[in-house]
Amino acid sequence: MKNDQSRKELAEAVYGDSAHSLLTFAPGPLHRFVTVDFTIVGCPPEKTEVLATLASLLHGTLPVFPDYPVCTECRNSENLCLLIEKDELCLGPLIQSGCNARCPAVSIVCEGCRGPVVEANVAAELALLLEKDFSKEEIMSRMRRFYPEWNNE
Repeated sequence: MKNDQSRKELAEAVYGDSAHSLLTFAPGPLHRFVTVDFTIVGCPPEKTEVLATLASLLHGTLPVFPDYPVCTECRNSENLCLLIEKDELCLGPLIQSGCNARCPAVSIVCEGCRGPVVEANVAAELALLLEKDFSKEEIMSRMRRFYPEWNNE
């Protein structure tokens, strides 16, 4: 979860002096290392999506999952908007739905465990969060927690 820190420093913190002999690399999604045919998003994936995927594969197809942000699920459930109404650092506008806005429904901000929605408007979200006086470092750290590929430009 410390995707923005030096691999060398992390290895030294864990292994001490023997860290210099270790070969390490930054974590990343499976598709960075091997070819994948289909991805079920989430950390962990939703049980219903795993079952839907297995059922679809048994029928020779792939499942179709929603392609809108968590915010849509929040509003459909009439949840309080933690970002707008409570000024909390919520990543719901950027994150792939399918979790039924489980965290925001109990007043916990969306941390991004499902990764970005395909058409995430990162620039607008970043501008809004900066306007709300969150530091760019904190915002980028949160965004990279589950998706290290997000850059800070």
